[in-house]
Amino acid sequence: MTTALPTQLREIGKPVFIQLPEFADIEGDNVRVSVKGLPAGLRFNRNTNQIQGTPAADAKGDFAIEVQARDNRGNRVSERFTLSLLDKDTLAAEQAAQATAWQVALQSTALTQPDMLPLAETNIKLASTLQSQLN
Repeated sequence: MTTALPTQLREIGKPVFIQLPEFADIEGDNVRVSVKGLPAGLRFNRNTNQIQGTPAADAKGDFAIEVQARDNRGNRVSERFTLSLLDKDTLAAEQAAQATAWQVALQSTALTQPDMLPLAETNIKLASTLQSQLN
C-alpha cells in the first residue's frame, strides 16, 4: 500500500466514495484487494478500488475497516483505518422580530465543515446585520 488512510468521517444517509490507495507487489504479481468490517449500506468495488454506497440509518458509530491485499503466492499485507459515521445534526427553525435581541445556543458539534470535522471558529457571521457567537 503506497499511502495509509487516515480516519474517515462521513454522514449517515449521504453517498460515500472512499478511494483506496493502490497496492503493488514487488515481484509484479497480480494483487487481489478485499475489505472487511464495512457497515450496512457500503461495499467495496474492486473495479474502481473504492468503498461506495450509502450508510444505513442505523450504522452510526466507528467501524474498524481492514483493507487486505494478497498476491498469487499467498503473500498478504493489510492496513486498518477507522470509518466514523455521524448523524447530521439538525437545527430547529428559529424566529425573532426585527430589531429585537435574539440568541440561539448551539451544540459544539452542531456545525461541521464539508469533511464532517467540527468547526474551530467561535464566531460565525450569519448576515451583515446578524452575528452569532457559539457558546
